[in-house]
Amino acid sequence: MSKLCIKNLSYESILKDINIEFKENSINYISGSNKCGKTTLIKILCGQIDIKESVYYDNKDIYNFSSYELSTVFGRVSNSMNNTFLTIDQELLYKLDKLGIDRKEKKKRYNEVVKLFNFSDILYSNINELSIINKIELSIAISLLSKPEVIFLDDIFAEVDYHIAKKILTKLKSINNLTIILTSNNLELSTLSDKLIILNNGEVVLEGDTPLVLKEDSLLNKVGLEVPFMIDLSIKLKYYGLLDDIELDMNRMVDKLWK
Repeated sequence: MSKLCIKNLSYESILKDINIEFKENSINYISGSNKCGKTTLIKILCGQIDIKESVYYDNKDIYNFSSYELSTVFGRVSNSMNNTFLTIDQELLYKLDKLGIDRKEKKKRYNEVVKLFNFSDILYSNINELSIINKIELSIAISLLSKPEVIFLDDIFAEVDYHIAKKILTKLKSINNLTIILTSNNLELSTLSDKLIILNNGEVVLEGDTPLVLKEDSLLNKVGLEVPFMIDLSIKLKYYGLLDDIELDMNRMVDKLWK
């Protein structure tokens, strides 16, 4: 089922006739080389750039959403977010105060994100001294406090490896009724997603289930994307009849080859 969809979206010379449906409670990965339109698309999707009759949520044009509606449905996390205070505790409380919810609900939401990201031992630590993973998690936690139904992660994993990204996304997947849309030009991280969308010069050139899209290695290379090693290896082994399909996990691949 899809609540969020794009219909015939074009914007200036950046995006051209985009049509995408995002399945609820899924991880959707938008990739492409630099300046392909990823960030502009995310800004339009979450209402930061206004366009009529192009983006719909629950069959309603988000152009007509109030600022409050946008803030409760969509959350956006980018790699350029700045902190206002010095500790995680202060940042969370400041965000909660701005939401206009009662004290009981504030406490509930505070405890939820602290538990989700295991912040208990670092609540009062100086943010500038936190690890990169904790800083990313804090940015996400602040966004989650408004209980969004869709969260956009705009190239936030650029400075971390696959395993850290996987750890964070696994935590987000545990949240009920949350659709995740992330962007990056690193295709290795796309293996964590359900759906992969490839942009090139503002157009969708590939879209579908992630393993199927990743099989199109020649087209991916043409648009300037490097196919991950495990994907490339799987394709070659399949060609020689050693694997039936793409395998993303090295240990499982070894097991299959030895059987």
